[in-house]
Amino acid sequence: VRPRGGVSSSPPSPAMAYEFDQNPRRPLHDEPVTISCPTGYYRSISARVKLLNSAVAVIACHPWGLMGGSMHDIVVRQSLSLFNQAGLTTLRFDFRSGLGRGFQSVDDVRFCANYLLHELPEAQRPQKLIIVGYSYGSIPASAAVADIPEVIGFAVIAPPLDYAWALYMFNIDRLKERVVEASTGGRPKLLLIGEHDNFCSMDSFVAFAEALPGPKTMRVIDSCDHFRIYAHVFKNLESWAVQAFKLGHLSELATKVPELECVAPGG
Repeated sequence: VRPRGGVSSSPPSPAMAYEFDQNPRRPLHDEPVTISCPTGYYRSISARVKLLNSAVAVIACHPWGLMGGSMHDIVVRQSLSLFNQAGLTTLRFDFRSGLGRGFQSVDDVRFCANYLLHELPEAQRPQKLIIVGYSYGSIPASAAVADIPEVIGFAVIAPPLDYAWALYMFNIDRLKERVVEASTGGRPKLLLIGEHDNFCSMDSFVAFAEALPGPKTMRVIDSCDHFRIYAHVFKNLESWAVQAFKLGHLSELATKVPELECVAPGG
């Protein structure tokens, strides 16, 4: 892991990295749900949820559907496997569409968050959320955070910034503005990418990361591309969450909400 951009980039602890089962074929044992949507041509989202009645829940967002991305993607599965082994409620879903300016995908994240926070029976509702996005899903996932005050942190994994003009139909600048808005209020952020990412140069990644207010952790994985980043997601997510939320163990998020430190604009 190479530090970049003068931001926090502490490598994962070796002891921490293998505490949980990292087998990508490990079953998640989550259940199918249908989430209603008040807008859009399709008025429902297909999702899967594992309810553990935790204080904090995690939503994960997948790569571009037109290139085969779905909630069954290995990065999505690895992300949620980590957190549900730690006792957290998790949710994954399929975007209703991958065509457009990205606003409907942002709405999809918002509707999934609303489902967890307000539509579940009260005893099962989390108080706060962490959102993880990979590839295409990383931009709408982080942009949606601007509209979800209950989010306490988010992870941007391998954002396809050099092709974002096409993926979001020339709307990437507006979506980036929303990501900057989402980054205020002391929310910790993980920005993770492979050194040889196929869809994002290091210059583009560093410029994007440096435009976000802190606290933020940026990690570049040596000799890794867009499709092999999955092998590094588990330990980097775990170490980031433990360090960013000042935890003794990741499982603490199942029973308590960490306090965030307010950071001045530009900090």
